[in-house]
Amino acid sequence: MQGTAKWYHLPQTTFLQKFKQHIAEEVRYLALASTSDTQSSSKQIDKLWPVKGVTVLPRYAITEEQAGKSSNSADLYYLFELGKPLTLQTPVTNVPHRPMKNSMKLTTLTRLESVTVFSEIDKVYEDALV
Repeated sequence: MQGTAKWYHLPQTTFLQKFKQHIAEEVRYLALASTSDTQSSSKQIDKLWPVKGVTVLPRYAITEEQAGKSSNSADLYYLFELGKPLTLQTPVTNVPHRPMKNSMKLTTLTRLESVTVFSEIDKVYEDALV
């Protein structure tokens, strides 16, 4: 993630393992983690992307430009359209690699900016979790 991402896609099944469906339309920012410069075994969050919109599409309808590669899969995906990223003053470290659902949390911008380690992020909106 060099800060140039305009799209982010995520399998609907992965999202729904963790959150209720309506949350996808309510997400305002995505904090996307990339492999840490200092610890290759974990990821870190350096930037936040404003979410301009989200649609649900079969994977084959998401273009190579949007996803990095094309696919023939009919599995449903969320496709997030992203705005220009904001850089966090202090990166959030120790974001787990796998499984992906372990690196997904609902929080607020203020709470994200107040921590340096992923496990310290306060979750919000507990009734939206599954």
